[in-house]
Amino acid sequence: MCRILAIAGDMPEPKTLRVLREFRKLADCGCVPPGYPAGHKDGWGMASYRKGKLATYVRRVRDAAADPSYPATIRRATAGRPEVLIMHFRKASVGGNRLFNTHPFARGRFTFCHNGAIHHSARIPLSPAARKRVKGTTDSELLFQYLLSRIPKTATSTEVTAAIKDSVKLARKLGYTALNCFLTDGRRLWALREVNPRNPFVRRGNLLRKYYTLFIGKTAGPGRGVIISSEKLSVPGIRWRAFRNHELVIIEEKY
Repeated sequence: MCRILAIAGDMPEPKTLRVLREFRKLADCGCVPPGYPAGHKDGWGMASYRKGKLATYVRRVRDAAADPSYPATIRRATAGRPEVLIMHFRKASVGGNRLFNTHPFARGRFTFCHNGAIHHSARIPLSPAARKRVKGTTDSELLFQYLLSRIPKTATSTEVTAAIKDSVKLARKLGYTALNCFLTDGRRLWALREVNPRNPFVRRGNLLRKYYTLFIGKTAGPGRGVIISSEKLSVPGIRWRAFRNHELVIIEEKY
C-alpha cells in the first residue's frame, strides 16, 4: 500500500519542485484504507532520468515527511530538468521496512514502482538467475523481475506493453488487490491502473474508488509536462482526470 508519483516532460524546475513538495504531504496524510493508521511512512524512493539515462536513484527507509534529506534530494534531482521522474512512498504490507524493500526498483535502464499486493507471489515463475537478483522480500520486486524477463533487450513500446499485459494476466491468475504501477526506461513511461474489484479487501473498503486511484494532469504553457499521482495535488494550473480501471497510459519522449 503506497502513494506513487510520475512526472514526464520539460517542466520548469520551480513547478517540478512544487509538485514534489505537495506530494510529500501524502507521506503524512495521504489516503489510507479504513481502519489503517495515517501516513505512508515506511520508506521512500525516487528515480529521475536525463537524456534517457538514470541520473538520480535514491531510496531511504525513513518517513519522507520527516526525512531532513528530502528537500536537498529533490533539489538535486530537478536541477537538470529531468525528462522522467518517479517517486514512491511506502506503507508496508508485504516485507518489512528495509532498504531492499523500498521502491522504486532498478535494473539496467528500467525502474519500477507499484501500489497494491500480489497474492501467492512466491509462485511467480522466475529463472534461477532472476531469482538470485531479488534482494528483498516484496511481491513487487518479484513482479518487476518477472516483467523484465518478458522484455527484450531492444524492446519496442509495443513489446514492453505486451510484457505489462502479460504481468497483469499473471496477477489475475495468482490473485491481487491492485497493480497500480509505473515502469520507465527514461524515454518512455508506462502508467497502469489495475484494481481487482472482486477482491474482498478491495470490496470491503470500497478501495477501487477510495484508495487504489490514479490521476493524470497536464501543465500548460512553456515547459509542458504530465503528472500522474495516486491523489490529486494542489498545484495551480493543472487539470486532473481520473484513470479508468484497467487503463494503461504510455507517454513517449515527445510530451
